[in-house]
Amino acid sequence: EKNRKKQRPCSKKMPVELSSIPEVKPLKTVLGKDEDVDASNWTTRDVAKWLNALELGDYAPAFAEHRVTGNLLHVLTEAHFKELGIKLVGERALLLKETAKLYRGAVQKRRFRTIWQAEGMIYDKGLCDWLVKQCTCVPCCEDPDYYKLSGSTLYVSEIDTKRYKAACCATSKYNRAIDLSTIVGVSDFSRTHVCDCGCAADHITIELDKEKGLEKVQPLLVKKGTGADIARTIQAAIEEAQSFGAPAKEHMIRM
Repeated sequence: EKNRKKQRPCSKKMPVELSSIPEVKPLKTVLGKDEDVDASNWTTRDVAKWLNALELGDYAPAFAEHRVTGNLLHVLTEAHFKELGIKLVGERALLLKETAKLYRGAVQKRRFRTIWQAEGMIYDKGLCDWLVKQCTCVPCCEDPDYYKLSGSTLYVSEIDTKRYKAACCATSKYNRAIDLSTIVGVSDFSRTHVCDCGCAADHITIELDKEKGLEKVQPLLVKKGTGADIARTIQAAIEEAQSFGAPAKEHMIRM
């Protein structure tokens, strides 16, 4: 008996009685898989409609009192929701989830919207350039470059130097997609040519991050007199993309 080990009493935990737990259904969500909703222009009344859809309309007066509009929803934290009088953890968690969806939807919509698009100018050096290219059949054999600016990417068509063909034959081009977060500088240049008949072009230079080892971008040839405005538009799109944390990447699509 002395050598017999002392056995500790077994304390078995009893399961909770389920009837004592109130059954609560999951709170309603509003946005589906598409999340194609832009709340940036929502008024306090629109926010109230959104809260009603979440079955949290009781808190709409508090949101309106604190002037919470749609463009502020994505910055609200759990502390803010507590201050708005939302006591239940489940309701605060739902609001955090739904405001995150609203933010992702707004970012996606801005990233893929078209901001500017145009065809490149074939004649960029005035009358002399026009005569040379007319004599060498450039307008007949070569399509103009095409440019498109979205909220996240600048698309430019360029001559593929590796597959370039002789004069009076179709040249090979590829469509290059440049992530705006890889662009570190944008500038425009305009030159006055002798006997300028209006067929000259403004040049827009796109400078990429050298540390990323990206291939140099050929100057964008745009209609004379529009270069400065287009350069400012590209710069504004770059700043907006960077504010949303756009990932840095670049890819090419052969045409």
